[in-house]
Amino acid sequence: MTRIKSAYFFIVLTLQAATSLAAEAVLSSDYLQGKWSESGKQGCTGELAGYVIFHNNRTLEAGYGQTASAVGFWELGEGNVTLHLLVSPASGGGVH
Repeated sequence: MTRIKSAYFFIVLTLQAATSLAAEAVLSSDYLQGKWSESGKQGCTGELAGYVIFHNNRTLEAGYGQTASAVGFWELGEGNVTLHLLVSPASGGGVH
């Protein structure tokens, strides 16, 4: 799996887990903003935990530990989140 697909898959899994746990939550930009972790609250402080940060200017950062492996921007529409990711060649996301 390429690094881009891995980053996208990780972000989708993180969002699915979060929205399934919060059945009353409405998918909105206010709801998405902040740091999401694949390991819940413990992952927010873990050195190797995967994370996604949705910024209020509609940019995002995804990575593991303290290192971002993907950046980009996000759009919200009709209950869907569309992600546009940029991955550096150094992190294995170059064109193959």
